[in-house]
Amino acid sequence: MDEKALNISYQNSTIYDINGNVIATLTGQENREIISKDQMSPYLFGAFIGIEDERFEQHNGVDWKRTAGALLTFATHGGESSYGGSTLTQQLVKNLTGEADNSAIEGALRKIKEIVRAYQVENILSKDQVLEMYLNLIPLGGGGKNIYGVQTAAKFYFNKDAKDLTLVESAYIAGITHKPNAYNPFGEKDRTETINKRVKTVLGKMKEIGKITEEEYNGAISEVDAGIKFEQGSVSQNNNLTYHAEAAIKEIKEDLMEKYNWSKDEAELHLYGDGYQIYTTYDPKIQEAVEEQYIKNSSKWTSKYKTVTRKREDGSTYKEEVRIESAIAIVDHKTGYVVAGTSGFGEKKEAWGFNRIINATHSPGSSIKPLAVIGPSLEERKITAATVVEDSPVTFGNYSPRNDTGGYLGLMNIRYILRVSRNIPEVKMMKELTVKKSLEYLAKFGLDTSTEQNDGLSLALGGMSQGPTVLQMAGAYAAIANYGEYIEPTFYKEVKDKEGKEILGEHQEKTRVLSRQNAWILQTLLQEPTGTGLTGTSGATATGAKVRNQFTAGKTGTTNESKAVWFCGFTPYYSGAVWMGYDKEADGKAGKSGTAARLWGAVMNSIHSGKEAGKFEQPNGIKTALVCSKSGLLASETCKSAGYAYNEYFAEGTVPDQTCASHTKVSICNKSGKLANEYCTDVTEQTYTSSDEIPEEKCTECVKPVENVIDTNTITPPATNTISKPNTDTTKPPATNEINKPSNTIR
Repeated sequence: MDEKALNISYQNSTIYDINGNVIATLTGQENREIISKDQMSPYLFGAFIGIEDERFEQHNGVDWKRTAGALLTFATHGGESSYGGSTLTQQLVKNLTGEADNSAIEGALRKIKEIVRAYQVENILSKDQVLEMYLNLIPLGGGGKNIYGVQTAAKFYFNKDAKDLTLVESAYIAGITHKPNAYNPFGEKDRTETINKRVKTVLGKMKEIGKITEEEYNGAISEVDAGIKFEQGSVSQNNNLTYHAEAAIKEIKEDLMEKYNWSKDEAELHLYGDGYQIYTTYDPKIQEAVEEQYIKNSSKWTSKYKTVTRKREDGSTYKEEVRIESAIAIVDHKTGYVVAGTSGFGEKKEAWGFNRIINATHSPGSSIKPLAVIGPSLEERKITAATVVEDSPVTFGNYSPRNDTGGYLGLMNIRYILRVSRNIPEVKMMKELTVKKSLEYLAKFGLDTSTEQNDGLSLALGGMSQGPTVLQMAGAYAAIANYGEYIEPTFYKEVKDKEGKEILGEHQEKTRVLSRQNAWILQTLLQEPTGTGLTGTSGATATGAKVRNQFTAGKTGTTNESKAVWFCGFTPYYSGAVWMGYDKEADGKAGKSGTAARLWGAVMNSIHSGKEAGKFEQPNGIKTALVCSKSGLLASETCKSAGYAYNEYFAEGTVPDQTCASHTKVSICNKSGKLANEYCTDVTEQTYTSSDEIPEEKCTECVKPVENVIDTNTITPPATNTISKPNTDTTKPPATNEINKPSNTIR
């Protein structure tokens, strides 16, 4: 046993915000509160020694008399792995290590280790320290409340602190250790007789070993006979902690367990009772902006509660009130610090409850496209920002993707695809990229793909077996904003002990996902959905997310049947993700993704109020070129005159080296709307990308005007000119780039 793990100071830990201001004192989760011996009733030690380990004060960690009896039982009962015979010190070891027996052999090995460790513990700690720690760790029932430690048990069963427990109350708590819920006084079943019998047994053992006098024993017995006065109290601690602070504590606990090889109970002992100084990433000013929308203006974003019927496993039903909920996480992408967030609309009701920021997973819908398709395809040189993909019907095996709004829009470049969120082009790009490569990038972006079972192209549209959390999506978009480097999101900066020595310091993993050039290009591409990019606002899905005076980028997401909606995005200052929907998707639809975008925008506009206008600086290695929006190649004079030419950004080495030759220019008669003949005088030059688009009929309304006629009978009608549709077989196809160049067109 590690001496550090056993050395507890029993001082409350303190939580600080990102500015170094105290925001809370940590006393424990709702099921455990760490206290010292002088905060416990003097009867508690005697009660536990009497009923659990009567030779506790004489042995050195192991009671060989009891152990021998337990081993005999083991031998005569066919090698059952449950030995019994453990001392309080051995029980402490078992609670600290959390080791379980899955077989007789494992039970024997565990017992040997337990004995050795018990000796180690008693060489490090005094008897009082051993019992003090044990009484803070022991599970004590609570009828589903998961009560741990005598302080929380005292509050739950008697609505008082452990130091105020009477002899009878102390005997009750000590007596329920082996089967706590069998002695629960607050259940539907009357357990008075069982409880009284057990308490009297404990009192008898206390008298037997001299922990109480005959007079104290008789008085206690009379009190039991008169009826033990139970009073159920609240066991919730830290109701004032934010969702952020609770997430920080959970993260710190996991890091303590990993760094020091501690069990959960060991980590909690130190975290709640060793006077730690916990420096979180919580920014109260940014949190105010979150709460302005999620508490003060929540009615603007969510509906009223409705009642749904649930079914239990036994077939019975019950009623539950539900409404559309939401979670948001705000991340400083330069540091990976989670500066604010909340798990739902309205005031926080429950301490240490379900946290939608870190616990809930959902299908991401189209918000996954930049992470699963566009970003990886840029990095793998499968596409450039100018690449054109045809939005047309396609089938891959049994999978035929569809667009949310139906129909097909033909050739579209990447900006246009993102602006209006088309599905089919994304699936076609995924086919070129491969699902395997996409999953590799999603893992680099911080999404948990370890349990991902979907190996289909629907991944491009958010089809996932489990899906990401809000925090994972915020962290992934933060990587794009951080010029392609992923920094693991964290809720705390560091943890120090009571002397100021570092316990946990820098702990965030960093991964280069995209090059700085491709990340910057992706930043500009993600301006399109907010209507602030190169292609305008028509059809943009997230104009409500625009932050005043700030470069604003992001992507909406809608799951199947609109069960949930997302907006994930960033400015030069902060990144963030918003999810909205019912906790159980079957309860109803979440609405449209534009609502999530507007909620994100409302929060972010408040956060950025008063900040200087921000933009992302263009890195070295970026080139610009005038390209055709219909082919992805360098623009020709025809492209320019037709209005297809625009300036696009490229990573060095990916600029197209071929000029577009895929357009046909013809004259259209404004009178008939058909191909003009030589007699049409009112015509418009029209450029077509595909020969299939060119009108097939020629104008017959415009003919040669009649000249001075002398003898109409001798006039020979003029020959009719024929304007044929261009020969599609001789039309030059789009130039094919070299093998190391990204594709310009995907059909």
